[in-house]
Amino acid sequence: DKITALIQTIDHELNLHFACEERALFPAVSPYHPMVLMEAEHDEILLLWDELKRLLKEPFTESSKTQIHKTGQTFIQALHDHI
Repeated sequence: DKITALIQTIDHELNLHFACEERALFPAVSPYHPMVLMEAEHDEILLLWDELKRLLKEPFTESSKTQIHKTGQTFIQALHDHI
């Protein structure tokens, strides 16, 4: 279904982005700046994404729609701040 395909696409893109940063950017920048903040951002984004995926796999109710929207907005803002 469309939700499963979207989840798979976002999973792939997040994993690719974080892997590139952690393998290339972090080693290049870490001698000059601690990576603690970016590592914490990765953890926060992944936790939000896991929560959003969990919500999207549950039956849709008015309450779940509200929670999906709220969690989705927080996830999008965290991604925006990270970029």
